[in-house]
Amino acid sequence: MLRQASKILIALGLSLSCASYGEDLGQILGAASTQELAAIQEGRRAMLSSMLGKSSGPFVEAYVQGKWSEVLKHWGTEVAGTGFASSANGKALLGLILFANGLETTGIEQLFQVSQPAGVSPALLNEWKRAAPGSAPVWKQVQIKWDPEWTKTFGVAARVRATAQQLRSKEDLKTIEQMITETVPDTAERAWLQWQLVTALAIKGEVGEAAKMLGPLMKYKVNPVSDGLMNITAARLLYKRGYLDVAANYYNQVPKSSYYWFEAQEELGWIYIRQNKPEDVLAQTNTFMVTDFGFLVGPETYYLRGLAQLSICDYPNSVKTLMYFKDKFRGRAQQLIEVQSKGPQSVDQLIQAMNHPDLKVETAGQVVSKLPRRVLRDEKIRQLSQGFAALERETALVSKNFAAPAEKWLSEMLAGKLASIKSMVGTRVQALATKELKEIDETLTRMQVLEVEVIQQVDSAAKRLAKTGSGKGLKPTAKKGQTGSRSKDSLTFKTKANEVWFDELANYRVNVKQFCANGGSENEKAN
Repeated sequence: MLRQASKILIALGLSLSCASYGEDLGQILGAASTQELAAIQEGRRAMLSSMLGKSSGPFVEAYVQGKWSEVLKHWGTEVAGTGFASSANGKALLGLILFANGLETTGIEQLFQVSQPAGVSPALLNEWKRAAPGSAPVWKQVQIKWDPEWTKTFGVAARVRATAQQLRSKEDLKTIEQMITETVPDTAERAWLQWQLVTALAIKGEVGEAAKMLGPLMKYKVNPVSDGLMNITAARLLYKRGYLDVAANYYNQVPKSSYYWFEAQEELGWIYIRQNKPEDVLAQTNTFMVTDFGFLVGPETYYLRGLAQLSICDYPNSVKTLMYFKDKFRGRAQQLIEVQSKGPQSVDQLIQAMNHPDLKVETAGQVVSKLPRRVLRDEKIRQLSQGFAALERETALVSKNFAAPAEKWLSEMLAGKLASIKSMVGTRVQALATKELKEIDETLTRMQVLEVEVIQQVDSAAKRLAKTGSGKGLKPTAKKGQTGSRSKDSLTFKTKANEVWFDELANYRVNVKQFCANGGSENEKAN
């Protein structure tokens, strides 16, 4: 009995190579003896016999010999539609066969249809464990719901890759902390979990604890989180604690190639507002007034600029900013309302763009011209897009190798999965559209308050000038800007109006002469 069990384990141990390469046992083992081959085949036959209740037939023989394409073809004619096919072992076995044929995403998702993992044969689970290690890239592409039982088979690394993006709320803190203790230090899995812990702590409001976790994480050599996201997160945590100068330093470290650079520039402007440096706010936002980045620039940037202009009593330009905002975001709001109600016009184009290796910030504005600006950095959409690309490759494989009428169920299965992902992407885009519409609405309210303030101050200034005369006697307060060109990317003015030199952006310096601080009514001074 023990000898028989040993043979089964040997068979399952060597079957990984077959699953990985889809080759015949003889080709893989090469110089293996006849006795060894017989033991492997006997072990496979025993496993199938225990599950199917039979030890012979075309399906069994193809599986025993490791002829995976034949196994899948015979599944459709011999096993599909039977009671076994709908059982836990049936779903797990079909998943393994799909995986062995190169349909890895489909195979794992098929396995995870099993509602009770404990009901799957230990021998079959052992083969799965060898076929899909936790380091396999496919775990990042699958759309599954993780049962804790699966961790016993695939380990924490697989769980992290498959589900870590779902662990984000403050309710997940204990789960994340437990998973961290189960991962190996200095690995991508440990780093990703620590990043999730940072975000969960920040959401909970424990800014200090989040910052303590983030510091060491930023020094990791193996880190799946981009430099841009790490730096802007560090800046935000420091900003919340009131360390404005240090926060500004981290905002400036967000690279211009990052999708977070635009928000970093905006949030850096708020630091200058709090430090009473309107001249630097104007310099910070000037880039977005002279260069068209489409809607990669959020609405609050224009409120920030208008606020700085108001603070130095630059009423004409403050009004220009107000009008520019209204013109720009009136049409934008209509676009987003349509996306919110009907979904994006072309999910396929978005998915294609998300998977394009050469998509850069310089050209990203075209992609989001009619979509929420945050789609390009949305983790969920990126994961769905990667899964979609994997399923497209598997669809091509099915079309090439399994095109017979009896195998139509395979292409139909994949078509259903592709449609499901497109639907999820569309739903996510609609949610982002709703979020951006709310942001525009809130900014519009602030802009309206700003507009009223401009009118009041202009009226007050007019009355003051009527009393004092032409105003020639007023002495302005000079404020020199602190922002500007750095030696590594100094600003050179361009000869072509439509030419954008990306390294020159955010290198403006503005000096202002502030008149409104000299004199004025008590009401105006209070404002």
